[in-house]
Amino acid sequence: MSAGKSTIVNAIVGADLLPSRGTAMTTLPTRIVLDPATTAPVLRLAGETVEVLKQISGEVAASSQREVLTGRNQLLSQFDVIVSGAAEAWRAEYHGSAAIRDALTRINDLIRIAEYLGGNAPGQRIQQLPSLYVPYDSGTDSDVGRVVLVDTPGNDDRVLESRLTGVVAQQLAQAHMVVVVLNFTAMDNTAEGKIRDLVEPAVRDLGSDKLFAVVNKVDARRADRDLDEHGVAAFVGMSLGIPPERRDRIVETKALWALQASRLLAALDRAGDQFDPRNDPTAQEFLSGLYTDEVERDHRLRAITPEELRITAERRWITSGIPQMLKLVLDHSRLRLLRTLLDSSLRRADGGLHDLAESVRVTTAAALRAAQEAETQRADLDQELAATTESAARVGEIERFTNDGPAIIQEALARGNAVIEAIRGNRKFKSKRKVKDFIESKSEYPRQRLQVILDETQQALSERVRQAERDPAADSGLNGDLAQRAAGHLSRAVPEPPAVNGTIGRVELGWVSIRWAWDSDEKENEWGDTEKRYESDLYSVRKTLSRVFGEKVEQLRQQAAANTEAMNRQFAEYAGAMLTLLSDYEAALIAQRDERARTAARQRTEIAETGRQTMDDIQARRGRITAYLDHLSELS
Repeated sequence: MSAGKSTIVNAIVGADLLPSRGTAMTTLPTRIVLDPATTAPVLRLAGETVEVLKQISGEVAASSQREVLTGRNQLLSQFDVIVSGAAEAWRAEYHGSAAIRDALTRINDLIRIAEYLGGNAPGQRIQQLPSLYVPYDSGTDSDVGRVVLVDTPGNDDRVLESRLTGVVAQQLAQAHMVVVVLNFTAMDNTAEGKIRDLVEPAVRDLGSDKLFAVVNKVDARRADRDLDEHGVAAFVGMSLGIPPERRDRIVETKALWALQASRLLAALDRAGDQFDPRNDPTAQEFLSGLYTDEVERDHRLRAITPEELRITAERRWITSGIPQMLKLVLDHSRLRLLRTLLDSSLRRADGGLHDLAESVRVTTAAALRAAQEAETQRADLDQELAATTESAARVGEIERFTNDGPAIIQEALARGNAVIEAIRGNRKFKSKRKVKDFIESKSEYPRQRLQVILDETQQALSERVRQAERDPAADSGLNGDLAQRAAGHLSRAVPEPPAVNGTIGRVELGWVSIRWAWDSDEKENEWGDTEKRYESDLYSVRKTLSRVFGEKVEQLRQQAAANTEAMNRQFAEYAGAMLTLLSDYEAALIAQRDERARTAARQRTEIAETGRQTMDDIQARRGRITAYLDHLSELS
């Protein structure tokens, strides 16, 4: 966040090795190895890193988008040098403060230029970071070993923020301790929240007791309007989630003071008795930081002795807060090194197992959802298959409409015969006329009833025809939507129901010429005269009506039979087409259902295999953790 991270590191090592600017400078993380065994600073680049830098330089040189760097003069200058081919070739090692600082400046500017030009994540292509080895004296008798600092990019560069965030997060994931450097002059900047978002995963893996905060540039504090030391500690603690009992992990620093003091002390050590403040730029820079008045500064420069300068520089170094920061962090490391390593390893292992478990959970959940979906689809197919089978069985019911004709005829004959058989009760009369009148009166109502029966029979047969003219699939209970789905699935047309045009004409009983018969006998009356007597013959009436009614019913039967034959033929064709459609659909559904079943079985197998592999992976990780802990125990 341009908070002075590089300046703090330069102050620690006592030399201007890391480049710094007023704006964001660091683009690629740099490893700084504080190594007591190193006698002079050296910057080392892995062979793979050198090749990647060459590739990125070539990509920048081939670019014609110079305008995207407008307003960024330092990057424009570097871009022009690269395009002109005058840039120095990359090499594996750099020695000396100037060469190291220049190389790191060029690396960071190159990555930043490539990012602005829309390069393919140039920073992330460098897997092995530049490593700067510097001499270091802890100032104690104990051996703290090598301390590795990683100077990471800030995240207040809006253009590069999304790409740099991944780089920073990767370094945080590898850290045993995290020191967050905040800019006192930008305490209300929204970038503080972004820093917290980045730090939270590391705090979760490392533990909050591994988190330290450095508030730099407090030399710019204005006593009348800015937060004091307690206010800063409360603000930073709340922002980064550092609890009150650990607020001693929040340190205020003045990195520029420390850098000026460390430079001067290094110059005093190099020159010894030959040190002349008036001719030494580090002394002039140091006094410029102490005295804002130019006259007073020049006076002190001429009057001060090297020993007075050393005492003042050491006091300045101490009041800068850097020694307190180093002591806090290094003491914490020394006293809790083994615990830090154990806790960090265990937390990482736990985090790894948690991530693995979460990955397995997500994968398993997805597989289970897919399996459940396959099972649901298969169940739907089973339901559709059952409906198809039932509908296919109902196709045969379509013929029921045409087969009702004979039953209707038989019913008509039975009803007519019942009416005719009811004509009973012969009587004797004196004349044939009276016999005739009696027979006509006796047969009038039966004739009317027989005509009604003929009309009702004709209507019943006609209704059968009208029913046949409607959709036989619907009348038989077939699902029209099912037929549509079957046809759509098979890319066919739904069979058209038969168009029946048959009719049943009305049959009239008409006038029935009834041959009446009589039997005659003679009988004496009261006066002794002989009279002839005539008796009606209703048997002949019944026989005649039965014959005529039977003929009329036969006419209806013949009409019905003709219609039956035509309808049966058309319905058979329709039923055959519908049955073929449903049978083919049924076969397709069975094949689809079986495929769903195979898919579900395969997914269940994959879930089981994933679980087995997960357990194997967990066991392997536990084994590695156990071996690592055993090794640490031996070292302790």
